Amino acid sequence: MSKRGVSLEALDAEAQFIWTASGDGIVGKSACLWCAYTGQQEEETQAWGWTEALHPDDRERVRQLWLQAAEQKRFYETCYRVRHYAGEYRAFIMRCMPILNDDSTLREWVSQFAFTTTEQRETQEAAELAGQLKAVFEAMTDGVTFRDVNGNLLLINAAARRLLELGSEIDVTGEPYQNLSSLYRVYDEHKQLLSIEQWPVSRFLHGEVLSGEQAVDAIVRMPSGREVEYGFSGAPVYDRGGHMVGSVCVFHDISESRQRERSVQQAFNALLTIMEEVARLPIQADEPTEAMPVPLLHTIGNTLTGIIRQVLQCYYVACCSIEPQTGKYHLVGVSGLMAEEESIYRQEVEQSTIFDYLEAEDVAHLRANEVLLRDLVTRPYVQQHTDFGIRYRMMAPMLLDGQLVGLLTIAQVGADLTYTPEEIALVKAIAKLILQIIERVRLTKEWTAARANELALGEANRRFDAFLSIASHELRTPLTTIKGNVQLALRRMETLKSQYTQQLASLDSYEQIMRALERVHLPLMHAAHRTRVQERMISDLLDASRIRAN
Repeated sequence: MSKRGVSLEALDAEAQFIWTASGDGIVGKSACLWCAYTGQQEEETQAWGWTEALHPDDRERVRQLWLQAAEQKRFYETCYRVRHYAGEYRAFIMRCMPILNDDSTLREWVSQFAFTTTEQRETQEAAELAGQLKAVFEAMTDGVTFRDVNGNLLLINAAARRLLELGSEIDVTGEPYQNLSSLYRVYDEHKQLLSIEQWPVSRFLHGEVLSGEQAVDAIVRMPSGREVEYGFSGAPVYDRGGHMVGSVCVFHDISESRQRERSVQQAFNALLTIMEEVARLPIQADEPTEAMPVPLLHTIGNTLTGIIRQVLQCYYVACCSIEPQTGKYHLVGVSGLMAEEESIYRQEVEQSTIFDYLEAEDVAHLRANEVLLRDLVTRPYVQQHTDFGIRYRMMAPMLLDGQLVGLLTIAQVGADLTYTPEEIALVKAIAKLILQIIERVRLTKEWTAARANELALGEANRRFDAFLSIASHELRTPLTTIKGNVQLALRRMETLKSQYTQQLASLDSYEQIMRALERVHLPLMHAAHRTRVQERMISDLLDASRIRAN
């Protein structure tokens, strides 16, 4: 007998209504009893028209069930309400059997409808609800277990089995949680071993509710030896009478999220460490002439790269400045290389531009403030440069006013090297910090030079004023003597002329004597005039010096 014949005979035994439908759920031929019961015309039952006789709350559910069964080509059973032609609804059980062709393709459906009592309907609905709950329970991505008041396992979903490394061949149903101590070791977040009484499942059975902020994290060593960090939440379960009947435990793998949190914290701590170390650098001197000079830029660069290498634990760190217009490289500092390697690296850098190392596309990424990750085996530099046997590079840009003015290079060795977003963000932040320090050093050096010039000029002025003071004193003393002697000589000559003019007038040599006296008088008058001029010049110099000093 054909597959269809067997199915029809089996269904006819209990059916009130039977009909057939195509593989996609479209009704082909309906039972007359359906039309008689619902009042529908046969043409109204075609396609999905028969669902109009269902209760509005059941229509979409029944349709979706049919479509799912059609896709999976499986038997299904459900309960729904059908409207009598008089207008009242009554519960029916529908059973649908797929009829397959010889090649296992779906040919049609045979559907059976049977009246059901309230008790049958409730039983059917309860069975459907239980099936739905089981499907939901198994579909949950978090591990879920339910234990009775004695701690015996009653329910465990697929996710819990997977998270606990329990294969399908291992049956732990009915096992008390105490027996798991031979398979698992549970630690707190500080890696302190927890006793069985401290396990989350034990705490639930003792009445504790752990959820939200009270949820606990624990590290579990699995049977395979792998350690996984789980987040546990759960609570005791009570019946309607308020008696505890067991506890539910929900857990999920938080290893990745906790690792991210630790990475963020480590990155933050690393940045703080670098900032604290940087704060100790003698970058600024209040008085450049004192004992603490401003260090050279390459000294600061070497110190910075040394700090960064120690914090990031990488092979070597290099910091280069870049001329924005030409792309010319200048090594600011490097740490981690041997002296000979550092000399080679410095020579290569000082003779290169950024385009000798990177393609224009990568340079554009740097100018867009993006960090580059480069594997020198698969993507070597544009021109051949010494790599010192170090394969991986992380390059973080230094941008000032939108221009690429520097590059921080982190070199690593590991073949399985991966950088977390937090580590990349940390390196970007370090690059920005280094740029600020370099700018500060540059500005400090400029300030130091300007301050030194100012101090030198002040010292020159002070010495000049001192010289003028000494010179004026040294010049005024003989000048005063000269001036006094000249004035004395002039007064004495005037006295001689007034006393002896009449006596000399009778002499034949009077004219000759007067001309001789005049020749003496004129130089004395000229000397007196020059001493006054010289005295005024000295006074003017002193006045100018006082004005400039004030």
